[in-house]
Amino acid sequence: MIGRRAAPPVSRVKPIIRAHQQQQQQQTVSASDNRPHRPSPAALKDSPLSGGSQMDTVGNKPRRAVPVPAQRQRSRTFSCVEEIPSELSGLSAAELSQCVVLLGVSQQTADLLSKHRVDGQQLSSLTATQLTHQFQLTPLDANKLARFSRGWRPT
Repeated sequence: MIGRRAAPPVSRVKPIIRAHQQQQQQQTVSASDNRPHRPSPAALKDSPLSGGSQMDTVGNKPRRAVPVPAQRQRSRTFSCVEEIPSELSGLSAAELSQCVVLLGVSQQTADLLSKHRVDGQQLSSLTATQLTHQFQLTPLDANKLARFSRGWRPT
C-alpha cells in the first residue's frame, strides 16, 4: 500500500444537463448551420439563469417581474392617553413615538426611538436598564417607558 494512492470515489449520480448548457449546445449546432438560433421563450423561462422571468416580445430579452409595493396602512393618530391601546405590539414606530410624547417624555426621546425604528413589540422586550444604557434615557423616562410597555398609563 505504500506509494499507491487511493482512487477518488466515483460518483454514481448521472450528470445533470442544465437548460443553459442545452442552449449553448444548440447555439453551437446552429452556428455550424450558418443561421442564428434563438432559444424558445419556454426554454428560457425554465432556465436557472432567467430566474423565472418573463420574455419580452421584442428582442427576446428576459425582463424581471417588478414587485408591487404593499399598500401602507395609515398610522393611527392619538390625541390623548386614553386612546392608546393596552396592547402595544401592534403599534408602528411612528405611532409609538406619538404615544411617548403623550406620556410626557421629550420629543427628542420620541425622535430617537423613531430613528431606531423601535415599534410597540420591540419596546415591550426592552428593559429600563437597556433603555437607560443603550438609548441614554434618564432613569425616570426609561422607567416610564418600561412601565408603559407593561400596561401602565398616567392618570
